[in-house]
Amino acid sequence: MMIIGKLGMRVDGIYRLQADDGRAYVRVGGVGVARARLARPFALMPDGEVRLAHDDDGGWIASPIETGAAEPPPVGRVRRLDGGLRIESAPGGYLWSGRVGWHSGGALDLTAYRPVTAGHHAWCVVGVDPASDALIAVTGASQSAALPLLPAGIAAVPFNWGVRVALCAVRLRHGMTALSDDDLTRLDDLAWGDAVSLTGTQTLHSKSLVLTDGVGEIRSSLYSAVRIRPLTTGWEIYGGSGGTRRYRIDGSGHAFTGRVLFDPGTASEPGFALSNDIDTGIYRDNDATLSFSGNGVKFGQIGRFGSWLDAWDSSATNTTVTVFGLRHTTSAAPAAGFGARLAFELESSAGNVRDAAALEAAWVVAADASRRSALRLRAYNGSTAQTGVEIEGGSSVRLGFYGAAPIAQPTITGWSSLTADQKADALKDALVALGLITVT
Repeated sequence: MMIIGKLGMRVDGIYRLQADDGRAYVRVGGVGVARARLARPFALMPDGEVRLAHDDDGGWIASPIETGAAEPPPVGRVRRLDGGLRIESAPGGYLWSGRVGWHSGGALDLTAYRPVTAGHHAWCVVGVDPASDALIAVTGASQSAALPLLPAGIAAVPFNWGVRVALCAVRLRHGMTALSDDDLTRLDDLAWGDAVSLTGTQTLHSKSLVLTDGVGEIRSSLYSAVRIRPLTTGWEIYGGSGGTRRYRIDGSGHAFTGRVLFDPGTASEPGFALSNDIDTGIYRDNDATLSFSGNGVKFGQIGRFGSWLDAWDSSATNTTVTVFGLRHTTSAAPAAGFGARLAFELESSAGNVRDAAALEAAWVVAADASRRSALRLRAYNGSTAQTGVEIEGGSSVRLGFYGAAPIAQPTITGWSSLTADQKADALKDALVALGLITVT
């Protein structure tokens, strides 16, 4: 018994021509669906008619129906029609914006898409507009037919690749009237595969790309270790040798592995800026130098060419402002001697960095209501700090030199009535008390 059937059926919502075991799906009116072994290899076209017969084991075997003139073989989901420049597309599904779309099939005449310049040829990309299910074509820039059309030129056709689904590329020549099989290049495997490849700047259709937390991911086809994976409350980005996690953002904050690189920036557009004050931040305006800006104006730097700060927003004309400060706080109770120091360190001839000088401020009296402080300028003899000058606050400022305890300004009483020797002795005592001289 021989039965005529049509190829193709929906399986789990997807239009399919063949089962996983290679047998063809054949619809038979009034009977149902059969899975048939192919009598010999031949091109399968959706809704194409085949002849069914039983094989020796009682199963079905499908054979093509021979006609006087063989139909052009399909190129993926598209084939040319005999005569003219018409092509037709078969119905079927495709991956689009992370979801399965459906194309109902169609036909298109490419006459109007031929290059207008004599002696030229060009690539024409044919595909589907998912928004309308329409078969569309876009022709790229033409070139002299003396030069070959390379496959790499297909990507240059302004097809809006991220929005539309490409099925095939067609070589069109000025004045041509018929297509050959060699004029069609298959592209629909891009739409039917399990991944989508995008190059250049793409405009994606206004649909969602849905990924499963911890399972679905966006992956580079060239560098398999580079991928983006969703989490319940954020995202992870992987890269580098072995696909190490480099960045994580979720409800608990941000976590980085490896280096974080920023644009160098400028004073008005710092590379590391604040989201609510984008012209305030850190940038690089010199080799090995970190610079700081506020309201787009540089106010300081740290680096190999020196460090400085500028209170540039001050409007003072005859007063001082705090440009840089040192602060020392403690979890205990401060007492006399509690203070802060600005240390100067230098490299020695042996390559060691050593203490060289210091400027120290410390409490003489730490009680808040009666607080008094001292400022000391120190130099070093080896590892020993030596005080050169000490200034101490009080009802009147006190001074001490060469390590002497600070004293108030010396007063010599009855100067006019003193003899020369008495004046000399009084001056000597004052200078000794200040530490300016010693006597032996």
